[in-house]
Amino acid sequence: VAESRALRALESRPLPASWIAGVIWPDHDMKPQGAGAAASRVLVRLRKQGLVQWTSENGRWGWVLLRHPPVKS
Repeated sequence: VAESRALRALESRPLPASWIAGVIWPDHDMKPQGAGAAASRVLVRLRKQGLVQWTSENGRWGWVLLRHPPVKS
């Protein structure tokens, strides 16, 4: 579920891990640093699968989707 939610969040634009945490766990109130650390674990798993990568270009940075896998609802 966490991976599907993270992939769905990244369909629109690059996002920092702390923002993606809010999509993965919408009912959990975390501080930005803790949220980023928690979401990074999910994002690293997705990176190892070749689905996302971290980028920094033209002042924009964050995680981006590399391809559009089928997202389970």
